[in-house]
Amino acid sequence: MPAELENSKILQIPPRPAGKLPQKISRKQNSLNKKLLAIADDAKPTHKLAKIGFLLSLGGILTSLISVLLSSAAPLLLGVILIIAGLITSIKGLAKIKQAPNEYGGKGFAITGILLSGLILLTSIAFILYVLSFAGAFV
Repeated sequence: MPAELENSKILQIPPRPAGKLPQKISRKQNSLNKKLLAIADDAKPTHKLAKIGFLLSLGGILTSLISVLLSSAAPLLLGVILIIAGLITSIKGLAKIKQAPNEYGGKGFAITGILLSGLILLTSIAFILYVLSFAGAFV
């Protein structure tokens, strides 16, 4: 190689200290570490009350839909009872998870159970009021 090219600034690359990653790679490594920690958080056992509340909410939704399809009040009342039980159980499960966040997972189950129960409970109450308002019109 000619001497003038060896001394030019274009070819001079400063040596990188050993063990130091470029900043872009370091950021990616931090991002991967955060994702791995999130996966480890998901590995915690789900609190039983969170699962039970979620399942009660789904059961309440199913029985409420069956009551609408059958135009019957009995499944609707059972659905409302299941929904209220799901709401209470999900709230208790979320409280237990917040008390011991390092021991239990399942916060998503609990929050989903609360949201589903609340939404379906309001919808069921609105449906009951709608039916009762028309029941008086035909008497």
